[in-house]
Amino acid sequence: MRTILARALCFVVVACSLTGAQKSAPMELVIGTYREGNNITEPRPAQSRYFKTTLGAFHLIQGFAGYKWFVEVIRHPEKRIYTRCIIENPQDAKKPFVYENAIDPDTPSTTITHGPVMGLKIYSDYTLELIAYADEQRTKEIDRLTQKIRSYVDTTGPKLKLFDGMKTKATDSLEEHSAPPAADQKH
Repeated sequence: MRTILARALCFVVVACSLTGAQKSAPMELVIGTYREGNNITEPRPAQSRYFKTTLGAFHLIQGFAGYKWFVEVIRHPEKRIYTRCIIENPQDAKKPFVYENAIDPDTPSTTITHGPVMGLKIYSDYTLELIAYADEQRTKEIDRLTQKIRSYVDTTGPKLKLFDGMKTKATDSLEEHSAPPAADQKH
């Protein structure tokens, strides 16, 4: 019995020490793609020949929101491929946010981040595209992943607003906000 109590106390001390050792606040994500148990009307994670969406969300940082798109490489290229990411600009659809990068054969995943983003509206869907090219000049397209992400944040005013009824799931390093299932929602 003493051994069990001693081990339990040791576990609590170690767990508390590790929790206190964290230097940064947890990452806050407002999830905008469907996951089991979420709103069934949310955009489904997309998949293309080379890529698959793991999660689409909005990252909350110091009162602002930005895009956060986690993409898994499901077909590894034989040689480096070049990418262009086109992210919808809620303030001007004719002026999207554009980033270029590359994917090497051993790249397991990539995360596309952009922010802060002004003009996001609650319950609007925003489009992100990851285009893969065979050449560095980006003239020979070989794949395209198109993902919609639903916003549960509003950045149209002076202060960030969250959708009513957001549920929070916290872990040591990640705090996620998910909208309630469709039956629970009030627009």
